[in-house]
Amino acid sequence: MWGRDPRAVAQVAESVADLVRGAIPQQWSLLGPSPAPLSRLKGAWRWHLLVKAPRNATLGPVLTDVLKSLPRTNGVSVTADIDPADLL
Repeated sequence: MWGRDPRAVAQVAESVADLVRGAIPQQWSLLGPSPAPLSRLKGAWRWHLLVKAPRNATLGPVLTDVLKSLPRTNGVSVTADIDPADLL
């Protein structure tokens, strides 16, 4: 998640985390939300969360459903990166 208003980004991050917690199986875990290692980049505040799942898990459909259920928030963008190369 990223946006220019740090409070709005933090609130959206908490909302996304709540939705993810309700959508993932009990064997998976959620880390975060927390500020990204580079929490401010190019004037935007960034937060992230990490879903840990077994190697053969199908994470895409779960995250797609979560992202579709998010209300639109002006000024805050949310994306999902499955199997990220890095967390910066």
